[in-house]
Amino acid sequence: MGTRTAVMAALVATTLGAPVLVGAADTREAVEQLATRIAATVPEGKQVRIVVADFTDGDGVTSDYGRHVAARLILRLARNPRLMAIERRFLGVVLEHLKLKRSDLAKPENARLLAKEFGADIIVLGS
Repeated sequence: MGTRTAVMAALVATTLGAPVLVGAADTREAVEQLATRIAATVPEGKQVRIVVADFTDGDGVTSDYGRHVAARLILRLARNPRLMAIERRFLGVVLEHLKLKRSDLAKPENARLLAKEFGADIIVLGS
């Protein structure tokens, strides 16, 4: 991958909505920064359920690299006892059931609907 990797994730849930932009020298550092920023949004003493979707490229296409970034982020988030990752394997099935495309999740009301379906407090979408 190049000398500089930028990872961006938009956090969308009932209490979250501001985009988070991180830039780092490598993927590991970017994932670490992103996980730290996500954890900082969780109120002290509260545990939240989180779904991390595969990251997409600039054209909205999921690549092996995007799946790798999402997997690394999930592993990193799992170290925090306040964040409980939800299995995302069925994300496509749930989107189809809701008659939504991944691009529809940019609208907060659609992201909230997906979060409700998964029982999640936070959904992480990124590119």
